[in-house]
Amino acid sequence: MTGGDGAAAATAGMENTRNEPARKGPKLRRPNDPPARYGPLEEELTVEINYSGFLCGFGAAKSYVDGKQARFDGCEADTWSPLWLTDFMEQLGYRDRDKYTLYWLLPGMDLGSGLRIIDRDVDTMHMIVVVPKFQYFQIFVDHKDMDFDDVVVIDDVVIGGAPSSRKYEQQVVASLQLGSNNIAMGMS
Repeated sequence: MTGGDGAAAATAGMENTRNEPARKGPKLRRPNDPPARYGPLEEELTVEINYSGFLCGFGAAKSYVDGKQARFDGCEADTWSPLWLTDFMEQLGYRDRDKYTLYWLLPGMDLGSGLRIIDRDVDTMHMIVVVPKFQYFQIFVDHKDMDFDDVVVIDDVVIGGAPSSRKYEQQVVASLQLGSNNIAMGMS
């Protein structure tokens, strides 16, 4: 076969000149792309990664603040491993695995009680078990190197590291009496 025939085979969905089907593999979904559709009991899934933000709060009030989302469609259960997650994180600009921790949100649970660390093969094996029923996983990135310069304390609640904390301080001061004993603000 000539080089032109190989290109024709590739455009017809063939991986090489042996007429083997092309591997689909996970792909980063672009912002305007429609969501992937999988058949019932199909062993493929979409992984949503929440990154560039931080976990804040406790229990049912826990949330992920100031983050972005990326979705990877076409992940296959039979090849699912921490290596895929490392690859996804590199695509999102995270090169150093020691600077973040990944958490999987158990399907049907909230951030306060359903986050599980993913750092070993056994963790991803637990995820695979639920793929036929839940074909959408949410992953949250916890940054180990976040710097919290601004801190606002109101009624024993600490709000820290939010890019808008100075604006928040101005709003609190404007709306409350300055002499109140239950407000303490520390700004560095």
